[in-house]
Amino acid sequence: MQSLEVRRLGRVLVSTPRQYWDRAAQALIRRRLDPVHLNSLVIRPLTDPRDVAVLEACVRGAVPPRVVFPSKSAMLGCIEGAFDSLEAFREWAGRDSMELLAMGADAEYLIDAVGVRRENVTKSSRPNTQAIVDDLETAGAKSDVLVFVPKVIQPLVEPPVVPAFLAGLRRIGCNPRAVPAYETRIGDDCQVELDLLFGGAIDAIAVSSQAEIQSLCLVAPGGRDRVVDAITSRGIVVAAHGETTAAGVRAGLPGVQVVVSADSSTFDGMARAIERELLVSE
Repeated sequence: MQSLEVRRLGRVLVSTPRQYWDRAAQALIRRRLDPVHLNSLVIRPLTDPRDVAVLEACVRGAVPPRVVFPSKSAMLGCIEGAFDSLEAFREWAGRDSMELLAMGADAEYLIDAVGVRRENVTKSSRPNTQAIVDDLETAGAKSDVLVFVPKVIQPLVEPPVVPAFLAGLRRIGCNPRAVPAYETRIGDDCQVELDLLFGGAIDAIAVSSQAEIQSLCLVAPGGRDRVVDAITSRGIVVAAHGETTAAGVRAGLPGVQVVVSADSSTFDGMARAIERELLVSE
């Protein structure tokens, strides 16, 4: 009797925060890849009462006509940190003068899962923050903009994505106000997964943000040099979620070749890129 077991292509290390793990894992499993979660980057609610007070005050005061959520984490951080209920957020977001800007699947989440009126949500033309800048410039929009961002906890340092986004908004004549809505920090309990990486049991690494590479190097004994050596000496495929993330990976891991997802709107694009590379290397 012929076996119905599906041949797996390889084991993929995924360092996306737990909030996104299920989506990433399912995308990889559909491509016959075995995901392994590395808890090196953690997203959590704001812990400093002063930050919470600022977040609450900014949604209760005079709100600019445009509000930007550069990530789903920023959106959920705002909802969970500043509002008592989804209904309260929907009422705040549903005013006639309000425009919420978000990328790709995040914009659809605002509409379909959160229940914000479609007419209040603007989906960027491409799934990256530069697209938001470009779209606003094309529309001739010059206004105050409220932007919800992460508070980065040391030893992590601020990746260049958010500062570049804010600078882009200023360049086109907008006046952005950045308000922390959540925290990012390095995680722990990573030893088992790091042993797999350094022991030659990982075939690919999936990277969905620049902070993930930074956190991987921070939690790894031997730091960046050992991570780079493991990748290059074993031919590990490194796939990035879009060109912006790929640029951060190249900067964070000098000399490492990076496969860029052709479709960075979902994890499926990155999973397809890894599948393609592993099939070629067989």
